[in-house]
Amino acid sequence: MGATTTQTIDKSGLSYPPLHATTTHDSAAVQLFVARAQMHDSQRDWYQEYAYIAAICRMLDGLPLAIELAAGLSRSMSCARVVQLIRQRLDVLMTDTQDTPIRHRQLTAVFDEMWHKLSDTQRAVMRQLMVFQGGFDDAALQAVIAPTIAMTNDIVIDVVLRQLHDLGLLRFQQMRYSIHPLLRQYVLERMYAYDDVVADAHMHFYMGCISHPALNNVRTDTMTVVEQLANDIDNIYVAWRHACTTQQCDVIAAGARPLHVLAICTGRVPEVADILRETAEMLCTHDDTPAYVFVQLALWEGRLRHRLGDYQRMHEVALRAIAQSNGVYLAEEALATSLISIVESSMGQGEQALQRLNAVLPNIADDNHDVLADVYIRMSEALIFTQQDRRDDVNRFMERAFAAYRYIDDVAGVANCHIWLAYQSVFAGEPQKTIELLEHTLQMAQRTGDRRVIGLLLGHVGNVHVFFGDKSPVHIAKIEAGLQHLCDISDWVCELEVLHLLMYAHIACQQFVPAMHLLDSAQQRIIHHGNPIQQLLFTDISAMLCMTLGHGDTAAALLEFVVQHPSMHAVYRPSSIQVLAQLIAQFDAADCEAARQQCMRWQEMPLPVAMQHILTTVTKLTAKIP
Repeated sequence: MGATTTQTIDKSGLSYPPLHATTTHDSAAVQLFVARAQMHDSQRDWYQEYAYIAAICRMLDGLPLAIELAAGLSRSMSCARVVQLIRQRLDVLMTDTQDTPIRHRQLTAVFDEMWHKLSDTQRAVMRQLMVFQGGFDDAALQAVIAPTIAMTNDIVIDVVLRQLHDLGLLRFQQMRYSIHPLLRQYVLERMYAYDDVVADAHMHFYMGCISHPALNNVRTDTMTVVEQLANDIDNIYVAWRHACTTQQCDVIAAGARPLHVLAICTGRVPEVADILRETAEMLCTHDDTPAYVFVQLALWEGRLRHRLGDYQRMHEVALRAIAQSNGVYLAEEALATSLISIVESSMGQGEQALQRLNAVLPNIADDNHDVLADVYIRMSEALIFTQQDRRDDVNRFMERAFAAYRYIDDVAGVANCHIWLAYQSVFAGEPQKTIELLEHTLQMAQRTGDRRVIGLLLGHVGNVHVFFGDKSPVHIAKIEAGLQHLCDISDWVCELEVLHLLMYAHIACQQFVPAMHLLDSAQQRIIHHGNPIQQLLFTDISAMLCMTLGHGDTAAALLEFVVQHPSMHAVYRPSSIQVLAQLIAQFDAADCEAARQQCMRWQEMPLPVAMQHILTTVTKLTAKIP
């Protein structure tokens, strides 16, 4: 503890666990915390609190002095409480241990000494740098700080930056600057805040970054832009919140859509959905907020709620978008209408959804391809859920959606259409065409680097191979690789979809133990994220596993619950029918050809009718299961 003031802000700090780390004993920061904590209480099992200890080490950015002080704090409280206190104020990081030098008994005292040793120029630059969160590059420095500091000469600023770097107060790694998060927290707590002019410049710079055309849709160049912005997510959030507090309505309206795309591509869907909701609530307190801003916020929040399976909230914001548009913003009304149609189709009201979509279709300009694509996709889905065989119309609308997505180079949209069309080939008994279509789409997605689309396609490619009887481990491995892509970007919505495919593949290969383990994992994810529709999606998996264990009555009851559930249509697609048919045939005749024929017969029926036939078949099979 006998370090100098400048040494207490180590340029690198101790290594600490990354976010979502599951292993223990793996970093110098954690080991230091536990070693110091055990000096206070050797009987306590500190590694039971590993998740909170890791969080403390991340918050303190591996700073040894801060970690030692936090470990001392934990002797009289849980590590979870320590996390809360540090977030509130740095003053809590202190000790009364007599063998600790007085100047190091409180972290803020160390920072006080350091701050007062800086020159006026150094303090002025440091104050303005506090606007950045999570680091910044030279372009941001020149756009945000240089024009607003009194010394506008670049050489002077460079000299100050070098001085701050030599003092350990400013880091420069991989072409980016960063400030220790504890130092930033200290400066802001002491009200050494940056100027409003700097905050405005910061907001315009980062909101300008997300206005890139590639963030209007998931195009072939979108992931390149997303990778460039990946390190600046925190700065983008800071800029967005400043725009909200200062009522920069034009900036907010223009940024809602790209922020939505950024959320999808980075797996940050839940937090961005909440940010859009909070923004709308904040602006509601101002009577002069233009209606168009609320339309944009409601619309793009609704799209994110769809991905989260939160149909109730999605329906609410879609209705709000239409009401606030009041017939003025027709394209936005069409997109909101498509969200409402999803809810209606999920409730078995396909005809009503189709009528609603047909009514808005004439209002969409011929060159508004992204809106046309979205509406055509929803029209296809609505037709699937009607009580009539409308396959030709479904294909026609799907082809129109595909053409529109392809015109605007929307990779995610094209991939979605290809997956649907591929399963149509499955039902037609065309394995080679199916596999070629999905493999071609996968190659296209790999060129873009979009890990979300790559993960989904790997899952579906592996699943189709297994369905057509090729039960090679390599295809299970493809699905697992797709799952890993989605886990890496924390896209739990798509992750559950591919997890679903992986369990189907294991069951089709009669690998029931791995399927059971995966089901437990899926249930934990669903409980954590609280999505009842995803819960419903895995009910048929549970039914199939019950059949393998000889619990036929339970399997029939589970599928009956699925058929009768109001949201059954929201999670079942034609692909679900083909997998269920295969599994049923496996227990009936163990004949993949029989499964395919049965699948094709069911596919001729409307989805609700097909599911009733599946239920009847499972009920009959219960008598055959030993």
